Amino acid sequence: MGKALIIRTEGTKVIEVEDVAYEPTREEILAEKQAVIDSLKAQIAESDYKVIKCAEAQLMGEELPYNVAELHAQRQALRNEINVLESEILNL
Repeated sequence: MGKALIIRTEGTKVIEVEDVAYEPTREEILAEKQAVIDSLKAQIAESDYKVIKCAEAQLMGEELPYNVAELHAQRQALRNEINVLESEILNL
């Protein structure tokens, strides 16, 4: 539950401001979670080129340009967050 302000006016004059509890709707919660999922997926996509560069280097027998273990851990952490959010969406 969050907070919201209700502002009552007369013309351009504020006559009352009330701080009230606010319960977001299911649709608002879904939209917020989906926005986070989309952002996390974009972060994964932004590092795709690093995975490709490492694969190419390995195929050519060259030194890897990025730390693969670190790269994998970062990407897996993002995927784990996505999985949690998707599970939360299913349970709404």
